[in-house]
Amino acid sequence: MDYGIFVHLVALLCPLLVVATAVPEKVCRGTTVGLQYLSIRGYSFYEKRYRNCTVVDGNLELTFIVGNSTNRNLDMSFLSSIREVTGYVLVSTSTFEELPLTSLVIIRGEGDLFMDRFSMYIMANWYPSYGQGVGLKRVLVPNLREISQGEVKVVKSPLLCFMDTIDWSRITQGAVDVRDKSPSYPTIYCPVCDPQVCVNCWALGRENCQAKDVFRNCHPSCRNGCFAEGERGCCDEECALGCVGPANTQCFEGFCRVLRDDGACVPTCPPHKYKHGRICVDYCPDYLVKDGRTCATSCPVGQEEFHGDPGYGECLPCGMVCKKRCPGLPRSKFLDVSNIEQFKDCEIVEGSIHITRFSFLGDRFYNRPGLTMEQLRYLSSVREITGYLKVSAATTSVSLLPVRDLSIFENLQVVHGRFLTESGNSLVIAKTPFRHLGLRSLRRIGNGGVAIVDNQNLRINSRHLRRSLGTSAKLTLRGNYADLQKQARGI
Repeated sequence: MDYGIFVHLVALLCPLLVVATAVPEKVCRGTTVGLQYLSIRGYSFYEKRYRNCTVVDGNLELTFIVGNSTNRNLDMSFLSSIREVTGYVLVSTSTFEELPLTSLVIIRGEGDLFMDRFSMYIMANWYPSYGQGVGLKRVLVPNLREISQGEVKVVKSPLLCFMDTIDWSRITQGAVDVRDKSPSYPTIYCPVCDPQVCVNCWALGRENCQAKDVFRNCHPSCRNGCFAEGERGCCDEECALGCVGPANTQCFEGFCRVLRDDGACVPTCPPHKYKHGRICVDYCPDYLVKDGRTCATSCPVGQEEFHGDPGYGECLPCGMVCKKRCPGLPRSKFLDVSNIEQFKDCEIVEGSIHITRFSFLGDRFYNRPGLTMEQLRYLSSVREITGYLKVSAATTSVSLLPVRDLSIFENLQVVHGRFLTESGNSLVIAKTPFRHLGLRSLRRIGNGGVAIVDNQNLRINSRHLRRSLGTSAKLTLRGNYADLQKQARGI
């Protein structure tokens, strides 16, 4: 057969194979908690967050997933639909035996890597106190073809097998350390890959063989892979993991180097569309803001967010003077005397604010006093919070606090919810002694849920709250004054 005809037939027939395996895309937000323990994170949290997810926008952190005494080996099959992780993968301190990321093709390692080094980190997944055989035994990623940047490491997971059979040079250029050995570990006899099936495997069985490259014998001029030999077999320059034909619509399983637009890999979005992560969309989600042709979490210097249609923000040049902006707090930090000054005269908080019992009463561990009323008044200038607002006082005595409600946020109008709490909320008021919220100017919750729980003195009208906030998001009211009164009356 003439070589040109062969190339043409490959270009025509191979896309049919790819289309047949296409699945609807569902983007889920990853997390940035690392190894911090949070009581709200458990099996149900992860199942709800990642079921049917195809792309994790951020990091896939699977930590502290521990079964009960009768079922240590939890079913993690809800992760099997994930095809792409834009950040890193962290698996730590969990008892499940099998991690079935069977659809995962690429870990991009974008943003801050774990410990500034790792895109895949598997640590401390062995529970000898529960039995010598309790812990992670198999990481099933048979379709994994690329870890774009960062290193791979396995530590303190002695039951994990097969990782040293993988040809990691086909997946990553970063350092790899998966030979997790220590004299204190139990003697584990791992099965061996069946050489008649494959010599590189993630577990026994043909379905767990390491993925083969799309095409390896590429011409030197092919910078992004190829689908056939010779110069005419090169992939389009916008493909990320090879291709099955020469067109930008024939990139392997739709994985693009920069952006994807209706099945085609492109360097920029067309003029009528917006860039949202790695895809081109007709409209930005209403909790984000339009910055030119990009869906953004904040506006650049010299511009502010203006709203035309309800819930639709756009970055436009400021008037005479821009509103003062300040950074929010990292997820692991709460408001205290060490950071309150950054909110003085601030109108737009680019991030989140978390107020805890220690904000009000002080932190003996760090020898920091509680915030005074004068310091808390710095928050009165805040009009917008782009992330979330969380207040968890953990006390029922108003006499212990310098405030009787949240009127310190008297000018707060919008909580955008572009970054959410681990439970998916943008506004949380929990375990306070307040009788009233005091958020008299709050008019909008852009994204995420609202949770007002366990405030035994708080009088609140749910209909009025939903109407005034103009949100269709989930509203959780539990353990507040009205709920306790109903319980007392036996209702």
